[in-house]
Amino acid sequence: MNLAHRLRIGVLLGWAATWTVCAFVQGCGQPVVTGNVDPTKRKVTIGVGVSASQDSSGNGSPAESGVAATKSPDVTEVKPTDAAAANADGSRSASNTADAESSPASRTGENAKSTASKAAVAEFSPPPPRKFKVEGPNGALRINYDDLDVKKLLNLDNVFPGTAEKLPEWVKVLHGKTIRLRGYMKPGFQADDISQFVFARDTGACCFGPNLRFDYLITVTMAGDKTTSLRELRPFDVVGKFRIELAQLDDGTIYGLYHIDDATLLDK
Repeated sequence: MNLAHRLRIGVLLGWAATWTVCAFVQGCGQPVVTGNVDPTKRKVTIGVGVSASQDSSGNGSPAESGVAATKSPDVTEVKPTDAAAANADGSRSASNTADAESSPASRTGENAKSTASKAAVAEFSPPPPRKFKVEGPNGALRINYDDLDVKKLLNLDNVFPGTAEKLPEWVKVLHGKTIRLRGYMKPGFQADDISQFVFARDTGACCFGPNLRFDYLITVTMAGDKTTSLRELRPFDVVGKFRIELAQLDDGTIYGLYHIDDATLLDK
């Protein structure tokens, strides 16, 4: 074997020895990241470290690889859902953690509801007490449906159990008094000899449709043995004794809050 062949074999043996040492210390000074999946625990194991080159004494020297000397590679287990937010060392950054804990997407609905609720409370202002003028007959007090509107009085969308107790005192004092109110007769099953009917604020869908406002509908009972005929789509006045009392069926269905008893009808 001549000298040239011996040199080539020596070079190849040197390369092989160098590769073996570098493989043993994981990469000859290059950053190394390893990842393993545990199929039983469904977790991702991330290991991050820095390989070290060998010095003349055989000890690993991170400083010689151009990387500051730190601890040996740490291993952190991170759940799959956290992997995207994990840093290179397997930990979660402070910013990512804060974003996850106070995500705008998760809190938008809650904040919107809270803001709307606070705004509604802040904006609602009940009407001031009202004095009613006498407009007979029988010393009747002239009132209107706005005086009985639970939305304006209590910021309620309809009548519920306990509504009567929450009404302002200047409305409660009308209970048992003779009042005069203008409205419309709600069509029923009779056209003549009507002794009791529903008195409505208007003829719109709020009163004659499915979503009834029970503060817009008043049960009127004629005085004595008096009756009336249907007065369709024309306004008139009712005079009678005003009563505030929640009316419910046996199943709890509410059908009224206000009543006028011993009523007479006026066309004026």
